Amino acid sequence: MGGLRICRYQTAERPFFLKRISVNIYTMEELCYYIYHNFALIDDTLMNEELFQWIETQIGQPRLAGVLRQNVAGGASYRKLASLLLDITDYCSKEQLHSLFTNMDVKNTKPGSQMLKSIGDRLLENHKYAKAIREYNSILHLRTRDPQTNEFLGSVYHNMGVAYARLFLYDQAVKCFAAAYEKNSDPRSREQYLAAVKMGGEPIDTLVGEDEADVGAKLDALVKEASEDETAKRLRKLQQLREEGNTEAYENELQAFLQEQKKICAKYISV
Repeated sequence: MGGLRICRYQTAERPFFLKRISVNIYTMEELCYYIYHNFALIDDTLMNEELFQWIETQIGQPRLAGVLRQNVAGGASYRKLASLLLDITDYCSKEQLHSLFTNMDVKNTKPGSQMLKSIGDRLLENHKYAKAIREYNSILHLRTRDPQTNEFLGSVYHNMGVAYARLFLYDQAVKCFAAAYEKNSDPRSREQYLAAVKMGGEPIDTLVGEDEADVGAKLDALVKEASEDETAKRLRKLQQLREEGNTEAYENELQAFLQEQKKICAKYISV
């Protein structure tokens, strides 16, 4: 399923929002890709009238939307609706569709915690840190009725620590990385723990940082690398204009910079 794919249908002017992973899509191919690779996440948050209207009005496929509505009225399952979309749009071959259904039976037996982690990881990848943390916490609440290995829990704690760190909540990040290291002894979790402590997080006595010097050196290297980032260069330019007393140029540059940052923030916090 890799490689380039030519879009056969029109591109939507208004995107459809995939609620489970907080991502906007604009094409039928993107929708089919999501369905093909994420069947375990398909539920009524996707297969509903809102999607059918989007297919009808934005993709220009009223006939396909009608077929989906008819199947819903007939009590079709999410699996049936997914197969219709993939089949009618010729997204995959009959052999691939058959293989998908075979794998679906396996996916449907996957523990709930595994599915929640898939959602959390995708949210983390898409910078939806608070939502990712909620999914990871849901996994931890399932521990009493959903068997989870230490390796799996270590991965959950580590990723949750990453989400907290990216929200600058270093105390919580420290606790997560420490818990991750306790579960799986992964040196990456220990390294991230030490980094979070260096950034101001409250250290945990049971996790001694004898290799703090190495982590400090890595952080220094990251700071140096960040100083060459385009954003850092823009900030230095703003500071220079202000120090020179060039008020008009400073105000223009500042407004342009702030508008760009607002667009970036809006992308990360959209719901």
